[in-house]
Amino acid sequence: MPSEAEVAWAAGLFDGEGTIFAGKINRYRRQSVRLYMAVAMTDHEPVERFHDVVGVGRIVWLPSPDPSRKPKHRWEVSSNGAVLVAWDVIAPACSPPKCRQAAAAFAARAAYETLPKLVPAQCQPHAVCRRGHDLSVTRYRAPGGGTYCRECAAARRRGDAPLLNGGGT
Repeated sequence: MPSEAEVAWAAGLFDGEGTIFAGKINRYRRQSVRLYMAVAMTDHEPVERFHDVVGVGRIVWLPSPDPSRKPKHRWEVSSNGAVLVAWDVIAPACSPPKCRQAAAAFAARAAYETLPKLVPAQCQPHAVCRRGHDLSVTRYRAPGGGTYCRECAAARRRGDAPLLNGGGT
């Protein structure tokens, strides 16, 4: 458990060099909102000390695209649970503006959780295959995970599937 002085130091570093926000991510055709915290500096020791105080996250090294600049060292955490753990450690000593930034991130995450989940049009199942066969009756789930029309899959196995657009079957 970090001391009060370490927590105060970490909160001061996070106030000056850190950020917390909620970002929308698309993963496997599903949207969600993930909380994210980071502290980035060119000096490695304060970032490592911050990591030791909060106890979660990882440190990554970011090379600079400009050779005249130093590379950055960034502590980051993007798991919603880990962000809450890190915030609980430093929140009592953070400044009011940083607390408002965190409250906005938590509110965005909470608001997203209460929204109905809509399926984008491109993710909805198709009614017909590329050759016009009705997929509501002839849908076939291949072992590899793709969805095919049974009639087209049978024609492909027989080797008599017609070419589409001068290309593949």
